Amino acid sequence: NVAAFEKIQGTVNDTVQNVNQAAEDSASAAHNAQAAVDSIQAAIVTATEKAAAAATSATQAAGSQAAAASSKTAAEQSETNAAASAAEARQIAEGFGGFDGTAASVKVTDTYGLVIDALGESTTQALIDAVANKVINELIAKSNIVNNLLATEVGTVLSGALGPIIDQRLTDLMNKYTQLNGDLKIKFLDVTCQEGKTETTALSAYDNIVTGMASLSNNNYIIGHILINDRLIITSTVAHTVRVYYINIPKK
Repeated sequence: NVAAFEKIQGTVNDTVQNVNQAAEDSASAAHNAQAAVDSIQAAIVTATEKAAAAATSATQAAGSQAAAASSKTAAEQSETNAAASAAEARQIAEGFGGFDGTAASVKVTDTYGLVIDALGESTTQALIDAVANKVINELIAKSNIVNNLLATEVGTVLSGALGPIIDQRLTDLMNKYTQLNGDLKIKFLDVTCQEGKTETTALSAYDNIVTGMASLSNNNYIIGHILINDRLIITSTVAHTVRVYYINIPKK
């Protein structure tokens, strides 16, 4: 029985040992499997990063191509500008061919015809002289402009602000004249006495309406006048003969 027990015990031990070995092998396999998974994941990350880097490189390459095209365009424009500047410099050099450092040697266009016909060719000095002459001899000094209506000194002028004032005064004067004219309703009227005429003479004033007083000619002397109702009675004498005239004054 002891031998049988020992045999069974050995079998059990072998079985336990085999189980333990199998467990170790399983753990090792699981470890290896996890390592393989980790490697695969790392490979995926690396591949993704490389793909992103490749895309970035492609974008940068496209940007570099566009920048190169822009630089080419800018270079062509610079070349064009340089050619234009060279041509302008050549024109300037030709224009200053006779320049001796004075304004008289600088040719210009007389835009407003100060010296010669408008748009004709003149010199800077000639234009300066023309402008200076106008300022000195033709323009009115500010000190000579007076702002009142009492200036009598030779060479002084009235301020432009007085224009409306003068215009208003003239308008007011004409209005008053018209009003006075309408109020008096009679005209300057020459009444010529006929020699030997002694009777009263009536003169119509309806067709002669202007401000004034009746007057007599032929050495007549007015010795009196009076307004009665709507008649102006004038008494005059010639050669000691008294004559009476009356003028009908129309009502307003």
